[in-house]
Amino acid sequence: MLMASKLSVIKKFKMFVKKINYQEPLEFASQIIDDYCFKNPEDSFVFLNSRADDQENYLSYLAIFLRQKVTGNNFKNLKKTIENSKDQWFGYLSYENLHHFENIKKTKKSFIDLNEIHFEQYHIVLEFDQKNKKLTILYSDKTYLDLLTNFKIKKTTKENFRITKFSSNFSDENYLKTIKKIQKKISDGDIFQMNLTRKFFGNFSKKISPNQAWQWFKQTQNDNPTNYSAFCKFKKKYILCNSPELFFKISDNHISSCPIKGTINRLNNKSLDQKNQKILKNSAKELSENLMITDLVRSDISKVCIPGSVEVKNLFKLSSLQNIHHLSSLVTGKLAENINNFQAIPALFPAGSMTGAPKVHAMKLIANYEKINRGIYSGAIGIIEGKNHLNLAVVIRTLIICDNKFEMQFGGGITYNSIPQDELSEVYIKAKTWFKILKLPTKKKFNL
Repeated sequence: MLMASKLSVIKKFKMFVKKINYQEPLEFASQIIDDYCFKNPEDSFVFLNSRADDQENYLSYLAIFLRQKVTGNNFKNLKKTIENSKDQWFGYLSYENLHHFENIKKTKKSFIDLNEIHFEQYHIVLEFDQKNKKLTILYSDKTYLDLLTNFKIKKTTKENFRITKFSSNFSDENYLKTIKKIQKKISDGDIFQMNLTRKFFGNFSKKISPNQAWQWFKQTQNDNPTNYSAFCKFKKKYILCNSPELFFKISDNHISSCPIKGTINRLNNKSLDQKNQKILKNSAKELSENLMITDLVRSDISKVCIPGSVEVKNLFKLSSLQNIHHLSSLVTGKLAENINNFQAIPALFPAGSMTGAPKVHAMKLIANYEKINRGIYSGAIGIIEGKNHLNLAVVIRTLIICDNKFEMQFGGGITYNSIPQDELSEVYIKAKTWFKILKLPTKKKFNL
């Protein structure tokens, strides 16, 4: 009982690392992960790697030594477990949590069937303050701290693999036909915009080790860094998320969301790439797509905020990643009295950028056309801390692995002015990083 009581309160202290100079979170975390997190296949850990693209102070986290978890398909159980906790919980909410909040028909199970909810609490959390070059360690017991400070750097080895099966819930031809069906719905006034996505899935020739999955994640961080990356190892399941999009953040009774809509290919030629940026910033189709979703998010946030406090900032901000340029907008507000994380999640979930407008009707059409659970994709991933603090990213540009299975999903917003072939190309542009890492052949070989 004494030990349990002691573990119920996480102690916090700040330390200057003397043995190792401050490094980027990915480099520092790699040393610890290589030593501790791959020894036991039943181990779990989470690494959240955030990068700042504005004046905000982004934090990265490495959480190790599993302490407690809440998992399953019951949102009320998540709320009951976390709402009154003062600790940090790391994990995800899958897209199918929408069924707790809206009456949408269910679709068939995904290729990799994971729980709708999975959040974990850990004995050790390393918090990286990249702006101030500071490391803070949260720990439950000195025993775990002693383990942490005695780690040894290990060398990693390369592993051989090949993909034996590869498929999708759409062929290229059917994806193009579905886009035209959606545009017919739009022209009939049934909907304004809908997010249509494709799931790619398959099998490796052998089970993928956590070390191999981690090496792939590190490759994305080097080749195509984004603002909200995450690596979650939940026993034998790995989530490799390379998301650029903030779903929403709550801190000190303020809420913010940064929907992304509007995309164009990034080119190697500087002059041509600048032209592409100009095309994106002046595209009536892309601007209207962003504006509709920004207004949807503004409406969702208004449900939980003080009237008059919701603002739209940085409308149509251009941001650039390795393969694409995109437009984002920032929506902020001040939470109304007695509103906390667990009223805000139902009001905003799932992210408007991954559904369409009107939101509920768009979700119904998504179920009709995609016909398969999105799973973690289009859901939320990140950190929840008690009632009043959270930071969740939209789960996009993500690879999920379980044993020798994998799946990933990509898509875009369909509007009346969409050019179907361009929308199909956007799928493969967004998929480029993962296709390259997995050494996938051209889409023609698989007749996708």
